Amino acid sequence: MKIKETWDLQKLFSSPTDPAIQKEAAEIDVRVNNFVAKWKDDSSYATDKSSLLQALTEYEELITKGGVGGEQSYYAGLLSALDQLSPEIKAFGNKIEDESKKRAIALQFFELTLGKASKDFQKEVLADAQFAPYTYYLSRIFDTAKYDLSEKEERIITELWSAANGKWRELTSQELSRKTAAIVVNNQKKKATIGELLELSKNWDKKLRDEAGKKAAKLIRSLKYIAEAEMNAILESRKAMRDLRGAERVDIFRLIADDVSPGMVDALRKAVSSRNDIAREYYELKAKLLKQEKLEYYERGVEFPVQTDTYSFEQATALVSETFRGLDAEFGNIFDEFAGSGAMDAYPKKGKMSGAFCAHHLVTSPVYILLNFTGTLNDVRTIAHEAGHGVHDELMRDVKTGLYYHTSLATAEVASTFMEDFVTDKLFAQANEETRLHLLMNSLNDDIATIFRQIACYNFEWDLHTQFAKKKYLSEKDIAKLFKKHMKAYMGPSVSQRVGGNDFWVYWSHIRSSFYVYSYASGLLISKALQFMVRNDKKSIQSVKEVLKKGASASPAELFKSVGIDIQDKSFWEKGLLTIEEKLAEAKSLAKKLGKI
Repeated sequence: MKIKETWDLQKLFSSPTDPAIQKEAAEIDVRVNNFVAKWKDDSSYATDKSSLLQALTEYEELITKGGVGGEQSYYAGLLSALDQLSPEIKAFGNKIEDESKKRAIALQFFELTLGKASKDFQKEVLADAQFAPYTYYLSRIFDTAKYDLSEKEERIITELWSAANGKWRELTSQELSRKTAAIVVNNQKKKATIGELLELSKNWDKKLRDEAGKKAAKLIRSLKYIAEAEMNAILESRKAMRDLRGAERVDIFRLIADDVSPGMVDALRKAVSSRNDIAREYYELKAKLLKQEKLEYYERGVEFPVQTDTYSFEQATALVSETFRGLDAEFGNIFDEFAGSGAMDAYPKKGKMSGAFCAHHLVTSPVYILLNFTGTLNDVRTIAHEAGHGVHDELMRDVKTGLYYHTSLATAEVASTFMEDFVTDKLFAQANEETRLHLLMNSLNDDIATIFRQIACYNFEWDLHTQFAKKKYLSEKDIAKLFKKHMKAYMGPSVSQRVGGNDFWVYWSHIRSSFYVYSYASGLLISKALQFMVRNDKKSIQSVKEVLKKGASASPAELFKSVGIDIQDKSFWEKGLLTIEEKLAEAKSLAKKLGKI
């Protein structure tokens, strides 16, 4: 398999000046303007079923063919991820965002008017078989209409939201991408980005990880006053939104967007927080295995060496490909297409966004995966994780409509963690006892970070928003105090908060998205249930695929109920946590057998 290590964005456009961009924009304008001209002053679709069916058909076509931003908005976002420092790319993206925003504002009337339809008409429509393809879409509009404002108010919010929220979110991210520090790696001095330093802080070499961890913490700390202003702007804009819409709780709009009940998320939070002892015992064991009294904050993710300290990108993709194909031939084919077609951008560089993501857009758009590959085992798992998202994105093309070609956050992390765990399983199968212990510890590290750390972060966010509502402003010290409280709650006494423990909220981008992080915990615990099914019956992979193909055509609760999983049941989450506890017990037993503790 020939590997391409950089994105091929030519599949979208040749450059920001490509004439095809203007051609697409003109086509989108025609579709939007025609829809507005036909239905803006004709609200019969909110009272007459035949009009509604016609309007829905036309609206669905508009959304599926490009929505308000088309491929160009996707292209601009991808260019920005590769180079966050280019003023030309920023200007290009801002122009497209402005045009997309105007179109979105022009179309707002449609769903707002639908939300005002009488209750009797709503019931009649939802019970009519001819509306079956649109039932879930309509039910979401009807259920959330109580939070809608007037069309003029919604327009003002749309116009100002990017400046009041989105641009602030970009500021710290851009400043972080500019920061580098000199460090010696393999006898060579280099300027490392914060992302590279944080990766090096997981290195098995104690001297290297200490230097990298301290330098990363220093760079992050240098931005805490910018992040303080940024965070308060975000908190204030979120509070204003809750006040305007009459929100009952600080996270309600995230739950509405994901179509999950407050009861489900609260059950997950309580189940995980009540078992923080699992995370604390893991870090205690880790400190003992590293022959340290305590771990530094930046050492919590230290990887135990397995087979080789580094993987080439070719080795990593080969391992992931083999694992995916072992689960299902279609999974393998999809991954090989990613690897060979310029769908993955592999290596870190100055200006490039840190971390990793998988992006999808229209039903017809190619998938793109961003990585910052440095050759660690964790990077191999990251490829599997992001490619798992990509497999999900490819499978859900089955919905064929832009109305449902996306995922709830509650389901978004299922395929990714499912694939990632099977990559680890593949390594387990061929490991001796020493290697198995290291794999267990690395796997547990991911489980703890994905479940306990993310729920601790959710609890931190809850405190952030509630405390801001009371105090009206939070200093960086206030934020750091809350952050330390929740991180310490799950890490326990075996992890020192001395270096970086107060300030890492500056770097943690997900916090800016407000209550996003629960989905990592829910996704992993749900995927473990699916893994259990597949390990017991390989044919059940077809049931997993059917869930993934449905995209957002049903609520998360309904999707997983179809394969026997009740995410509303608290005991479901508790049972999932027992699998982590059992893995930890296995690691402890093996460590004792090998004389490590």
